[in-house]
Amino acid sequence: MANFTVESVLKYYNNKVILNDIYISLSKGEILCIVGKNGAGKTTLLNIISGIDKNSQKHITYNGKILQKRFFQHISYSSQDIYIPDNFKVRKLHKYFKTNNTKDLFNESIFIEKSKYLFGELSTGERKYIQSLLNINSTRKICLLDEPFGYISPIYAERLIHYIKSNKETKIFIITTHLFQILSELDLKTALLKDGKLHKINDISKFNLHY
Repeated sequence: MANFTVESVLKYYNNKVILNDIYISLSKGEILCIVGKNGAGKTTLLNIISGIDKNSQKHITYNGKILQKRFFQHISYSSQDIYIPDNFKVRKLHKYFKTNNTKDLFNESIFIEKSKYLFGELSTGERKYIQSLLNINSTRKICLLDEPFGYISPIYAERLIHYIKSNKETKIFIITTHLFQILSELDLKTALLKDGKLHKINDISKFNLHY
């Protein structure tokens, strides 16, 4: 039985259908990778699932219960926008985010090397990396990652994969990315978002990069 379902998602913009009858069904330990062209609606879909976009039709359940006003308590979301305040000190970020593996996480080199910095003093890649790290390791059981590998170094991408692996058995992940080859070592489901619908990809190794 699926722990998490998203169904009947419908989104219009200027009388144009952006998302139409989207259906997602995932259980604990599963990862869904969503690919698609820019403008296909990947970010819009994650915004709807996370509750940021409230002007849409959707039906979301988790562990058999309909998620309504308080469903954000179950979901962590690292969007493409960096939302951690610039004036937060890197060494104190652990006070604002409840995480698993807290000791190991905050022994990551970036937290040690940049401990005296304000978050806003870091590069875009460093801020994106930290925001993704905190969400992947969040105590919340559903993790949404929107293009987490954009603007970050290959070393940082490897560390994100490491933490996705270490959290996989207890969480559900939905990841959008153009760089899906990075996820090749993970056991995951893959779907193409095209023409407002999700299309299952059975063999990602044979997938047409031009969609």
